[in-house]
Amino acid sequence: MNYKYKKNGIDGLKDKEHKIGSPSNLGDKNHEALRGFMGRSPKELKYLQTCWTIRLMLYRLQNEYNLEPIYTTVKRQLKILGYL
Repeated sequence: MNYKYKKNGIDGLKDKEHKIGSPSNLGDKNHEALRGFMGRSPKELKYLQTCWTIRLMLYRLQNEYNLEPIYTTVKRQLKILGYL
C-alpha cells in the first residue's frame, strides 16, 4: 500500500507540485518566431497578401520555422506581444 495513502488517505495521493512531462518551450519558440517576422509585411517576405492573418502566420510558422502551433496559440501569443 502507498505510504502517502496510509498517512493522508486520498488527499495523500494528490501531488500538487508534480507535473507530468517536461515543460513545453513551444510557446517560447512561437513567440520568438512571431516577433521575428511581425515587423515585416507579408509582401516583403514574398507572400501575395498585404497584411498578416493568423492563418498566414500559421503557414509561416509551420513552413519556415518547423513549428506546429494551433490557431488559439498564435492568437494568445499575438496578445502577449501586443498585436491584438
